[in-house]
Amino acid sequence: MRSGPTALTAPKTPSRGRALRPYVFLVLANLFWAGNFVFAEGVVRELSPLQLTFYRWLLAAPLLIGLALVIERPKWLLALKHWKYQLGQSMLGVTGFTLFTYEALKLTSSVNAALTQAINPPMIVLCAALIFHTVPRKTTWLGLTISLLGVSIVLLGPQFSAGSFSAESINGGVLLMLGAVVCWTLYSVLGRRNPSPPITSTAIQATFGVIVLLPVMAFTGFSVSLSAAGAAGLAYIVVFPAVLSLVLWNTAVRDVGPTRASGFLNLLPIFTAALAVALGAELAWPQIIGGCLVIAGVFVTSRVPINRREVGTQNGTDTGTKTGAKSGG
Repeated sequence: MRSGPTALTAPKTPSRGRALRPYVFLVLANLFWAGNFVFAEGVVRELSPLQLTFYRWLLAAPLLIGLALVIERPKWLLALKHWKYQLGQSMLGVTGFTLFTYEALKLTSSVNAALTQAINPPMIVLCAALIFHTVPRKTTWLGLTISLLGVSIVLLGPQFSAGSFSAESINGGVLLMLGAVVCWTLYSVLGRRNPSPPITSTAIQATFGVIVLLPVMAFTGFSVSLSAAGAAGLAYIVVFPAVLSLVLWNTAVRDVGPTRASGFLNLLPIFTAALAVALGAELAWPQIIGGCLVIAGVFVTSRVPINRREVGTQNGTDTGTKTGAKSGG
């Protein structure tokens, strides 16, 4: 066997599969979230947004706890020492974002809600820059600009075709989705300050969300009546957006940082529109052209070097900060 300093200290090159894994996770997370918009649009006709939020996390919390036990084998007491971060993320991502989104879906379509959320990437970039004291690269701004141009074409395309513009598109649902955007931006950036493993954190945050909403539900009532379609929609929301998407997103953000991950949120309106088309909606040329621009912008953003102030290393240290956060990989 070869010995000596060269053999012992040669740096390990990550495999291509491991390098691509965070980006696959980001794509899948957004695909599942797109389904959340589409299915929740129907479920909120049978459940109130508060009920849907509560039962989503009540059913998802045991699944998340089980995943954490199998995959991460967490030290729960150690994770709960960071309860302030866990509670803060729970109020923002588990309770706030979900409630705002489901309230919005009572007033606007799933596609409009997803398009509004497309402003999340620049919000995350700016917020991360302020918190981590960094300046976004020109490539980052270029990718985000291309994506936002695509989203604008998707959103305004029908109005351009009609040759008229109306303020009716800026309705109450859109305003509520702006509240959801603020919640998700703060949730994503705050996640870099939480040193607990991602699945463990998500399980704790879901449990906190149920505890916070429990007194409100006790006052408003727990009884629900769901059709077969409504029950199927709730089951999808629990398994895919509530469990898998959050786990995949949190894991990927810890590997590549919120700035690079934020660009992939531009895939959400494209996936939502695609699912809507699969269910019978028609897609016009502006949506197709805009969708191509969104994907191009995501590609440009993903080429930006990872900001080491935002991501942890594999040995548990955090370059550029002193949070001690572990990599989610």
